[in-house]
Amino acid sequence: MKQKLFSLVAGLGVILASVINPMENPVRAQGNEVIVEGNITQNTTWTPDKEYVLNGAVFVKELATLTILPGTTIKGLDRSLLVIDRGAKIMAEGTPTAPIVFTSAQEPGSRTPRDWGGVWINGRDPYAIC
Repeated sequence: MKQKLFSLVAGLGVILASVINPMENPVRAQGNEVIVEGNITQNTTWTPDKEYVLNGAVFVKELATLTILPGTTIKGLDRSLLVIDRGAKIMAEGTPTAPIVFTSAQEPGSRTPRDWGGVWINGRDPYAIC
């Protein structure tokens, strides 16, 4: 029962986020930070020389691939999440010396669980909500 309720709530969250934030490929740079919002609709690579900040729901859309290179840091602002849609791909393989880090955008010492929504991968299985 809890699993079904979680799946329902998670699905509704994805739908609501897509309605609230329907932009296509909006990326803004602020110094070394890259603010990412909306939809990623073309193949995109995130590199370790930048810090990526998710603002709201960010969707990797069908047929697009998001590649994240080793050593890259991704931070999530409040109420942000990264969603890999069905038919999209995420390629992210860190190394022991250059891990890929997903974390809160809050300052160290102020971070708490649930600061941001995490990474959701939606597959073709009807129960594939991660």
